[in-house]
Amino acid sequence: MGRLWQVSARLFVNNIHKRCGITDLRPTVGEGFITERTWNSLFQPSEDSVLSSFPIKITAIDGSIRENFSGWNSGSFLIPGGSLHVRSAPNFSDEPITYGNSQSRGYMQDVYEDFRSVCSTEEFVSFLEGGSQTSKSLYLAGVSLSSVCKPVPSFPVPSQLARLLLPNAPLIYMGKGNQRTPLHFDPTGNLVLVVRGRKTFDLFPPSSSHLLNPIGGLVEAFLSWYGGWVPAVYSRYRGDESQLEEIPGRIRVHLEAGEGLWMPPCWWHGVSGGQDPNVILVFGTRPV
Repeated sequence: MGRLWQVSARLFVNNIHKRCGITDLRPTVGEGFITERTWNSLFQPSEDSVLSSFPIKITAIDGSIRENFSGWNSGSFLIPGGSLHVRSAPNFSDEPITYGNSQSRGYMQDVYEDFRSVCSTEEFVSFLEGGSQTSKSLYLAGVSLSSVCKPVPSFPVPSQLARLLLPNAPLIYMGKGNQRTPLHFDPTGNLVLVVRGRKTFDLFPPSSSHLLNPIGGLVEAFLSWYGGWVPAVYSRYRGDESQLEEIPGRIRVHLEAGEGLWMPPCWWHGVSGGQDPNVILVFGTRPV
């Protein structure tokens, strides 16, 4: 039965890869390495487009972006008097909190279902900016910036990406206390900008999918095909386990405020934040 489950999950992931335009899953040169480019270089015509099939670490993010976020108190940034849909979990130790119990639940269930909560803007600001540890960890994750911020800052984005941006871009992720997003891949490419604190990304190429215990099967593949949508795909791993260190093509990237990352479609990633407040913006793109 275990072997059948593995084959079924692999067929599901292969189907998603094909729908995202990835047909060759053989390991290739460059999967285990990451190149670096400056933010300004992304705006220059170049043969090595930002829409690379390999991750790119981006340094020296444009000053106007950093000025909008660096050193700010979130109370002056978020719309006051409102409510926020957050992920929440008890916080009784310094161990990282993984939002999304992907290790035990079925694929078609919401991996964040047990973590969804609503809090006031003031409660969230008190948690994020307060110096003491609280009994509950809150994480504002995957929310359109325009829904929590007025007015919305205008950001320069490379033309190769601007024409492909999803309507709700950018999304904002805000939290503290070593929060972690479980290992998964998205069907779209993402430009990630760290504008406060620090983030760590554990990345794995599409060719390593069969080694990462993906969740899903033939039923999920059929529903995805029939419904015309391409889902994010989750693993039963968090992404930082010691047994994953030897996975071919694995990359660990540490990002500080003022740095960014281009993540190509279907690259697996588990993301953790530092103990201090951290904020990233994610510009998602449509498939090329």
